[in-house]
Amino acid sequence: NTVWAYAKAGHSSPKLFDALSQKTIDNFDDLNSQNIAMILWAYAKAGHYSSSSPKLFDAISQKAIKNLDSFNSQALANTIWGYATLGHTSCPKLFDAIAQQTINKLDTFRSQEKASTLWAYATLGHPSSELFDAASHKIVEYADNFNSQALANTVWAYATAEHSSPEVLDAILEKTIEKISTYSSQDISNTMWAYATMGYNIGYVKLDVLISKATTSSMLEKFDVQGIIDLLWSFAVFNYFGNFAAVDLLFSKITMAGLLVDNTNNAGDQKPLSTEALSKLHQVLLWYDEECKRGPLLLPQLREECKLASLSNESRAPMLQQDVSKTLESLVEENSNLVIIHEEKNHCN
Repeated sequence: NTVWAYAKAGHSSPKLFDALSQKTIDNFDDLNSQNIAMILWAYAKAGHYSSSSPKLFDAISQKAIKNLDSFNSQALANTIWGYATLGHTSCPKLFDAIAQQTINKLDTFRSQEKASTLWAYATLGHPSSELFDAASHKIVEYADNFNSQALANTVWAYATAEHSSPEVLDAILEKTIEKISTYSSQDISNTMWAYATMGYNIGYVKLDVLISKATTSSMLEKFDVQGIIDLLWSFAVFNYFGNFAAVDLLFSKITMAGLLVDNTNNAGDQKPLSTEALSKLHQVLLWYDEECKRGPLLLPQLREECKLASLSNESRAPMLQQDVSKTLESLVEENSNLVIIHEEKNHCN
């Protein structure tokens, strides 16, 4: 209850959390399922992960896995959410067990618990196809009960886990259009990124609804730089040519963020962009240069930084790019006159 109260109040107390870590381990026999879930939720909510944390969370895993039958939907959801939020990935047996318990008790999960659980497994990168398959039917059936954040987190989870479920994408898109007025900038960014990543054909009418919401003056001011890049990347994937005034404003916000060529002298509290984010921005620039004939949209030094990041980016190719590669390879198999030239360093083109 102590760590829960501090986390709930948003009060940071690293020394207290570290001191209570060992106390928690020493008194494991007194903890029930609700206590375990509450502890994980509190540490995750407080963002506390120190040198003593791995020992605590590994110990909690061993305790929890023996008592999962007694965990209700909220305890299961909070437990896996806590591990994912803190980035503690070294408990695969527990994650498998929670996934199975979630499937068994899925009828008791509220919409927010379903969404946070799927988000957690996608964030952890832990394989859980059976869980995503089982959840698909419930999501379609009860999509109307999902709020904007739950809808956005769910479709983001399916895209991040690369788990194809057309019926889920259809249902969430329909509810997204209905509830678009309640969407935050993060919700919109995550939703558009997810549909673009999955290569889903939204259709021009629904796409216009999403983009109209995303590009209102009040909404544009709320996007952070990462959200802007995801939004612009989605525009490019959807082959969207409209509202260039909003596009120009989005690019100007990237420039004003002070992201210089060395990516270290960032203005204010703006965090340096990752290589993956800069690589994605390079793809965006290529599309606007070649397809829209609009350039230069960023300062030369930042354009160069994006290009270098793209060349050095060793992350796995996006799902859409993988699909294109498979199609090309199948064409080569059918036609001996064709040949694929692999240019790994220039994959963004």
